[in-house]
Amino acid sequence: MASSQTKQLHWTQRIALVRHNLHAASRSGDFTFFKTLQAAGLMEGTNHFATLTELMGDDADAVMAAMDNLNGGLAYIHQDAFQKVYDNLKNGMRDDDKQAEKSKLYVDISQQKQMTEIAIDKLCNSAVALINQQAADAQNQVANVFITGVTLVADCVEVVTKQLDLMDNKMDDFIRLEESWNTVKASIIAATAGLKGVFYMLDTNEQQGEKPQRSSSIASAGSGVFRRLSTVFTTQPASSRNSSIASASASAQSRGSIGGGSSAPVYRTPTYVRNSVSAGCPTSLPSAINNSAFSNNFEAHKLSTIPPTPAYDDELDPFDKVDMVPPVPAMPIEHEANRISQTVIHILNPNLLDFILPSTLPPPKHKSHKMSISTREWIKWESDHRTNPPHEPTNTLVLTSPGHRFVDIRILKSAHSDPKVPQLARDAAILPFSHLDWAFAGFSTSESTSNPNQVTKSTWRHFVDSRSPDVSHVSDSGLMYPQPNGLTLETGSMTNPATGKVETYEEMWRDIHTSGGVEVAVLQLHDDEAASRGMVVRVGSLCQGVVREREKFALERWEWGGEKEGWKRQVRIGDLWMPCGVAMEKEKLVLGGKVRFGEDVWSVVELS
Repeated sequence: MASSQTKQLHWTQRIALVRHNLHAASRSGDFTFFKTLQAAGLMEGTNHFATLTELMGDDADAVMAAMDNLNGGLAYIHQDAFQKVYDNLKNGMRDDDKQAEKSKLYVDISQQKQMTEIAIDKLCNSAVALINQQAADAQNQVANVFITGVTLVADCVEVVTKQLDLMDNKMDDFIRLEESWNTVKASIIAATAGLKGVFYMLDTNEQQGEKPQRSSSIASAGSGVFRRLSTVFTTQPASSRNSSIASASASAQSRGSIGGGSSAPVYRTPTYVRNSVSAGCPTSLPSAINNSAFSNNFEAHKLSTIPPTPAYDDELDPFDKVDMVPPVPAMPIEHEANRISQTVIHILNPNLLDFILPSTLPPPKHKSHKMSISTREWIKWESDHRTNPPHEPTNTLVLTSPGHRFVDIRILKSAHSDPKVPQLARDAAILPFSHLDWAFAGFSTSESTSNPNQVTKSTWRHFVDSRSPDVSHVSDSGLMYPQPNGLTLETGSMTNPATGKVETYEEMWRDIHTSGGVEVAVLQLHDDEAASRGMVVRVGSLCQGVVREREKFALERWEWGGEKEGWKRQVRIGDLWMPCGVAMEKEKLVLGGKVRFGEDVWSVVELS
């Protein structure tokens, strides 16, 4: 006899369906699903937030604060996407070539929409990971809280999507363009204000039942949790708010429910999050967007695009079984925070990163070695005609750390004048592989020779190579002859790519002087099982990296343009992600920490 009991969807399946419909709605512009879901929840009348509080007690505060951040982060990610297109269009309104400007607009919109699509996936994965940390009997209610928040944020996602689709009709009218921007900001404010109402349970209806007296509100609970986590980033006292979350009233010892605006928590967006958008398309990375209108008008905190969530050890699939979820690490009390062996902070942003930062790790012991920044002046091959002068066909830069790790990237100069490369791609510093001469990274050694003129023999053992997926036996070496004016002549032999034969060569290198106090950060990826290797080296105002995943390869080069321009990308080839943006904010890292992106885990191997 068939059972009459109706089988219910598991909460992971419901979140997966919500994620699918959010993608579909963003692409089609039809948000009927979320309006229907919102109406159904209103008619049903279930107070999921009160139910969760009854199940979890005071522990519900931190969970709902994190869910608030996840949903609010989705809203602000869409606002950032619109603002990027808006700024580019506004800056180009005086150009005469409107057809070219319209083509660029379409590309900008497409790129920003793609970034929001990635953010949707990561937000949902973060929510699943957070929910899996909770007790089994509370997981379903936490999922209900998250889905309720998504239905509210979907309204502003719809507004942003429609305004982006209408941009081409307003590109010649600054007033209408400004109206679109104000409409987007208003929708974000409305959505986040709605989140304040439901997540902070501003419910004065006593018929819902007696609520247990809280020792702290959501704001103070979240502040207490993340105040301890903030020791990972700073050695300042807990009262100093340099972490991503801070309480506006840290001195308050106890509060009831959230009341006046004076006790509203204050969220600050670290600049390294915006500087980590390596996988996105902007050529320069702005500082955190100032959403002061929300804080001023609604007396609530400014949501950042990096909602912190409780720790977890491994990235979880939405359909993983509950019994496969790793246990939640116990949170130590505040005065023992400096004894945490490993604290995990999950950070969500348009680039979608997981930072795993140990708070106390002994520094590694490196041999004393001077960092270096080197550019190649020219190269001459054995097969070159004797009458031909030395030439330099590439823009070559080598960054070497004190620990002898280096990244060497050589881009053909013809990329700047190739008519086959669209101007938009050149503006975005994105080039095809046809303009890559060679890029590799690895470990260098240097030893003295018997020559009395300070000649040394240098060897570069390759760890990642654009020409060779298998680098187990790839290395090259040369004799280094010091020259006047900071130049060094290198001689050796290697394969000439023009002839395919091993030939002798001469290269002239120029070392760029680095003054004292230069910041250095090195991150390394090594996963032989996944055939993934990568290295990012930052020396002072320059940063570059290479990464390989089986047959795929990618590289990036960035340069600091001063306080006005910030970090600006000089070149990107390939579509693999690498943590250049993380290395740019060296002060936010700790030695031995890890940066997770998908299945890849990058280790912070040098920091000075």
